[in-house]
Amino acid sequence: MVTEVELFAKSYRIMASLASPQLFNSAISAGYQSDLVRTLDLAACQGEPYILRNIGRMLSSPLISLTNLNSILTDTNMPATSRAKLYAYMEGSVVKESLDARNLTADQYQAELYNIIDAGGYGAVVGVITVGASDASITSSTTLTTGVNRYGVLESQKEN
Repeated sequence: MVTEVELFAKSYRIMASLASPQLFNSAISAGYQSDLVRTLDLAACQGEPYILRNIGRMLSSPLISLTNLNSILTDTNMPATSRAKLYAYMEGSVVKESLDARNLTADQYQAELYNIIDAGGYGAVVGVITVGASDASITSSTTLTTGVNRYGVLESQKEN
């Protein structure tokens, strides 16, 4: 007899329809990790926005632990392009937490961000970059030095 958890783990349409963090966690606990990886990979390859939005919302849920999320997204059978497509539909703060928890080198982190951009996840990348950034307010007395964060020194070279 097929259980609801098994159906959830093996069908991306059912997964997207239910979008249940509890079923996601139950599927991992029941040993359906490889099925979840295959199902999420297939969903990413199909690229249906409605389905990916629902799955992205589910994966961004605080009910899914970072450990469970990363166990799926970093599985050796999860292609980088599929992972990027899933990240593209997730909240930026969750994507940042996931990437930070993976202890990536700067080059690996940058490669992940480029993959997410290639998958159309501009919002997710902006979210990653701006998480924790302070808010700024611009008023009539804002000057260039108070309104812009400057990093390093800009040097200009003149041609003779």
